[in-house]
Amino acid sequence: MKIFIRKTTERKKLEQKLIQKTYQTKNKPKKMEKEMKKEKQLQKTGNALQTLFKKDKFLLKEKTNERTITHKLASHLQKEFTNYNVDVEYNKMTENREQTTKKIKINKQTEEQENCWGEIKIDDTDAKTVYPDIIIHKRNTDTNLIVIEVKKSNNPNKKCDIAKLQAYKNDLEYTSCIFLKLKVGKEKEKNTDYIEEAIEIKKGKSEKCKEDITDRIKSKI
Repeated sequence: MKIFIRKTTERKKLEQKLIQKTYQTKNKPKKMEKEMKKEKQLQKTGNALQTLFKKDKFLLKEKTNERTITHKLASHLQKEFTNYNVDVEYNKMTENREQTTKKIKINKQTEEQENCWGEIKIDDTDAKTVYPDIIIHKRNTDTNLIVIEVKKSNNPNKKCDIAKLQAYKNDLEYTSCIFLKLKVGKEKEKNTDYIEEAIEIKKGKSEKCKEDITDRIKSKI
């Protein structure tokens, strides 16, 4: 009886392994295709950043406010993503086939994070709002491609931007959620020198859901 039970258990384990292997084999092409699409999107983002650093480096050198920089970056992104809409601080979403104000779940764990979602002031040059800096999507649909938050190097607070991106990834399921920190002030010798930091936010809430993609972004410029 013991021998029979042991053989039955081993057979079940073997069957589970075969099922898992078959599932992974079937889904491998889909995963590769998805990664290839993301790489193409990252390349287009790199192209837009290169144009920004080439044509609009004055904005970074003179430390203009973040809204000015994100507006110009969005205009360059639109030329790359011609089949999508690229919008700055877009505050609408499609819910039950109707347009409504964009809603995300913000986790207000600290006083610092709570301050980030406060009332927007007209002189708020750091652009602290509950809307994303830039989104690449298709208006009046559920197609959400990329959301980007931009910070200048002289603005050290990024916790709220990361929290916002995590909410967009978890609640609205954007394909890519990217945080960019751009160096401002002195003109740089190389375009890649304007990139101080780049982070991609994955689905979830832990530290493991953040991936440093600084080198990947630089390689696309």
